[in-house]
Amino acid sequence: MSVNIFCVFKESKGVSGVIKCNLSALLGAKRLKITDVVRDTGINRSTVTRLFHETTTRIDFETLEKLCVYLGCDISELLELPAQ
Repeated sequence: MSVNIFCVFKESKGVSGVIKCNLSALLGAKRLKITDVVRDTGINRSTVTRLFHETTTRIDFETLEKLCVYLGCDISELLELPAQ
């Protein structure tokens, strides 16, 4: 089963679009919960929840790194910018 989740970011300096975020799918594939990620990475629960539910408007490089290391994935597997 494939799950597509989209992260809409606010218009900034004339740029607007959709960034596809695969956090939910990656967690599902590994049978992990938000609680597991928070406990094991130290990332704030609200940050992980906003990423999971696609309500975030920004993400820190440190958070990206922690998620990628924890999930064993590249940034491009976590976030995608689909062709417009």
